[in-house]
Amino acid sequence: MKRTVVLALTIAALIIGLAAPAGASSKSHKKAKKTPKASAFLLTISALPTGWNVDNSTPDNSTTCYSDPVTKVPSLSYAHVDFQQGGSFPALTEELGYFANPKKAFATISSTLNGCMHFTETASGQTVQGTMGQMSSPSYGDQSAAWDATLTVEGETVNQGFVMARKGSFIALVAIGDLGSISDDGLQGFMSQAMGKVPA
Repeated sequence: MKRTVVLALTIAALIIGLAAPAGASSKSHKKAKKTPKASAFLLTISALPTGWNVDNSTPDNSTTCYSDPVTKVPSLSYAHVDFQQGGSFPALTEELGYFANPKKAFATISSTLNGCMHFTETASGQTVQGTMGQMSSPSYGDQSAAWDATLTVEGETVNQGFVMARKGSFIALVAIGDLGSISDDGLQGFMSQAMGKVPA
């Protein structure tokens, strides 16, 4: 049981690593007048069901095609937040970026993720093997796409689903990972909440 918990936390660190450094954060790649702060439009703990907690742990840095998808294209404003339930799983992440050329950014990020069929990550010193592919999903915003990933470390498997959508100049990505199967309703619900907070 202890080994299972340790491995679960290892993979949880990787899933949380889907977004750049942990906790709600914001960074600006360019200074521009009237650029909205992405951090103002993130999901908040008060909007989530009981049992979720903000995860402030520090993920391992990674530069593979799988990690930090929204940061693959420079943004005018970027923010992210990580949540966990029960100390490890399920794990929920949101990334949000504001782009000068959002259509091009969406196409570039989508192309990167579509080509990321196999990847290898390191989390908490453990090697994690992953496979990923597109999946069906309801439409969100002006453009949207969805993927699922399977992560394996020392025999433990975690499933993850994530949806990316563009609304105006914003691109949001919401991901949820768990040791068992992913609830489509849960992922869709969180994505709908996230898009509801993003201004048109």
